[in-house]
Amino acid sequence: MRIRADQWPATLEKSLPPVFIASGDEPFLIQEVCDSYRKACRAQGFTERLSYSISKGFDWRELESHTQSLSLFGEQKLIDLNWLSLPEDAGRKLLKNWAATPPEDCCLMIRSERLPASTLNTKWFSALEKSAIHVQVWPVSFKELPAWVNRRLQSVGFRPTQSAVKALCENVEGNLLAAAQEIDKLRLLVEGEELDETQVIHSVSDSSHYSVFELTGEILAQKTGHALKILQALRQEGVPPPVILWALNRDMRLLGKLKRSASDSQTILRSSGIPKPRWKDYQSKASRLDWKHLILAHHYCRGADQAIKGSTQGNPWMFLNQVCLSLCGVELSGKNQNGEPLELS
Repeated sequence: MRIRADQWPATLEKSLPPVFIASGDEPFLIQEVCDSYRKACRAQGFTERLSYSISKGFDWRELESHTQSLSLFGEQKLIDLNWLSLPEDAGRKLLKNWAATPPEDCCLMIRSERLPASTLNTKWFSALEKSAIHVQVWPVSFKELPAWVNRRLQSVGFRPTQSAVKALCENVEGNLLAAAQEIDKLRLLVEGEELDETQVIHSVSDSSHYSVFELTGEILAQKTGHALKILQALRQEGVPPPVILWALNRDMRLLGKLKRSASDSQTILRSSGIPKPRWKDYQSKASRLDWKHLILAHHYCRGADQAIKGSTQGNPWMFLNQVCLSLCGVELSGKNQNGEPLELS
């Protein structure tokens, strides 16, 4: 029987299939479903595991003995076949016979890249699927990623905000393994069920020598040289550009709001999530920073975002460097490539 990856957990709860197939183009998800099958096999006494990589020229006689009862000779076994290439005639015949009469003392697991329709529709593979559960793993598209991340966060007990899910998606940039690792880290670092974007950013930068919050702190203090040093350190430590852009963009917009409504700064800061001990730093920075520097910072934030997404040429780190300089009040060119004055849009 052929099923989707999201149907697999419920299917496995009902019974342990004697033959299990996992195929697809997403290695991380393939590994997860295979791990769950191996765990279920161990729980039911299939404690010995034999692994084979199947490529052209593989000697299928190595597996023939496992089509017979093994109860008199050893433990129950899990036979793990990693298909590097499709089986040749001898392998197809053996697998077809195995499917017709699965050995009681063996479970068979097959891992493969995405199988073409020309293989799925063959008689020998159809016969194999009759006694098997075949999990087809499809890649998670960029559009589907937020829902996938949200479900995974909820599965480990979090109630994430939309902004938290968005921050995590921007950080992992479509890498499901990286997403899973960040979620595991969040489980260790975050207490309680509520999860917001600030906690996500803290988690991402937690393993770095410097954090994005130290960077923004130096910018608020007008320490340009040290801010650029921290930015370079974050780059070397592998902190993703979207994480840094999030922090800089947040501060840029907050400073703009404070300049527009200085008399209502308490309300603005209270709703921003900024810790109260730092409110004076933002109020002081907003009063000192000229509008032209905020306009430039806005311009370079847009450039960094477009460079990260690949919609424009340029190194995102160059744009982030310019954002830092602008927010520090350094005099930069206030014109676009056509020589026209930049405006805050």
